[in-house]
Amino acid sequence: MKELKVINKALIDKYIGVFIHKEKVKDETLEMLFSDYKDNGDVRNVTIKTIVLDTLYNTRMRIVDRPYVIQHIVDSHKTIDGLLASGKREYELFDIIANIPVNGVNNQYVFASKFLSFSNQKLYPIMDSFSCSFFNQYSEINPTVPKNNGVKDYRSFCTAFDMFHKLVNELAQHEYTAKEIDMFIWQYAKDNMTDKSND
Repeated sequence: MKELKVINKALIDKYIGVFIHKEKVKDETLEMLFSDYKDNGDVRNVTIKTIVLDTLYNTRMRIVDRPYVIQHIVDSHKTIDGLLASGKREYELFDIIANIPVNGVNNQYVFASKFLSFSNQKLYPIMDSFSCSFFNQYSEINPTVPKNNGVKDYRSFCTAFDMFHKLVNELAQHEYTAKEIDMFIWQYAKDNMTDKSND
């Protein structure tokens, strides 16, 4: 993490470029699906989005949990779609999607942030083990970016993300989008940090 003591445009652009080279097809596939199949009240829409998202982005969802997650989103679609349409970040959405009210079914924290991000990339950054570790280590270098409380606490993660996004834009003197910062964090953490899990 010592390299990140000096954040500059060249460093950010390098890792965004690597991400685009390696992950562009995955991202474009998901962006297309989430654009074309927006209605979360249609079980077919939610099924295809859930399966493809879990497959391409490894959200750690057990196959046996998929039907319950899909049905939970469909059953909650009025609330989910209403909050998505609000035009602002709604933390309640994360809790609704992540917390599955069925005994024996794992809660879906990583899936929830990725589902939200592909629903609206401007408002919802992706939270996974790479990005959480990134912020916790970077906070030791620059305490103005706070540590987060892990994948169960999306609000604390977004606070760290927003602070880092603002800092990067100031230091690089460039207006990076939230999606570009997502790309940078994930690729940098994947390539440079010891946690090599497959988020």
